[in-house]
Amino acid sequence: MSLASEPRESILPVDGASLFCRTVGSGPPIVVLHGIPFAHPYLLPEMDRLSDRFRLLYYDQQGRGRSAKQVRPEDVSLASDVAVLDAVRRHFRLNSTVFVGHSWGAQLALAYALDQPHRVSQLILICPAPVSAHDWSLLGKELVTKLGADAVRLDELEASPAHRAGDLDAEISLAQLFFRPAVARPESLEPLMERLRSSLPADGPLQARAVAAHLFAETMSKPGYDLRPALRALRIRTLVIAGDHDIVPSAAVKHIANAIPDASSVALEGCGHFPYLGAPPIVNDLVAAALTEKRTPVP
Repeated sequence: MSLASEPRESILPVDGASLFCRTVGSGPPIVVLHGIPFAHPYLLPEMDRLSDRFRLLYYDQQGRGRSAKQVRPEDVSLASDVAVLDAVRRHFRLNSTVFVGHSWGAQLALAYALDQPHRVSQLILICPAPVSAHDWSLLGKELVTKLGADAVRLDELEASPAHRAGDLDAEISLAQLFFRPAVARPESLEPLMERLRSSLPADGPLQARAVAAHLFAETMSKPGYDLRPALRALRIRTLVIAGDHDIVPSAAVKHIANAIPDASSVALEGCGHFPYLGAPPIVNDLVAAALTEKRTPVP
């Protein structure tokens, strides 16, 4: 990466709290949205490879990563996340731009697109989290099957005193067990855990975990929750990228792609929930091609 593309960090005051932002590269802007309960560093350095063609804007969502201070988990909601995202857009003087969301970040991107469609020029959804309670339940059932005997161990880890107290090692042990079925190559699991560790707040995972639980309770795990009917009215070109070893069921991913009129999807072989790790050149090329392709919008 050239000196001209060195990342720039900044702090954006939002609702009495501090939002950590990072920009890198030059060219058309892309806002990158991370999953939860982690923050943006787990996406690096692979996503930064797009900085030779685009200006990437990352930020740690409120209550997570380096944006955790002075934030009460109970004050974080999908609506507040959408409002903060719009504050980020306005701060960087973006009119209509591209949003790339991974996992939960994809759901946030969709929620923002539904709220502010004129501010979104294109969507790239990488291994999106389920957008309905039905598909969230389907994920849980398939995960138990994939884990096998480890499903009991996962419950034990979650109930352990160390995990309840917010011990970082206990959090990573649980994440390692949870994401084991979500990687195609076992040797990539340990490096991934180190990234996830660095993506958690320095004082431990309790706050970020509480934020995630609060967000899940009002969305995916809320009975009757279903974003798909609203997505049918979305007139934004969308690319959905999935991995054939993801823990998110392929049916849940298809439900998203099929709901959006101008959406296309691709499933990458030998990739799990983090395809930018399993096939970084392919993912970057897919994103770049989608953003430079000239197409007639769906009416």
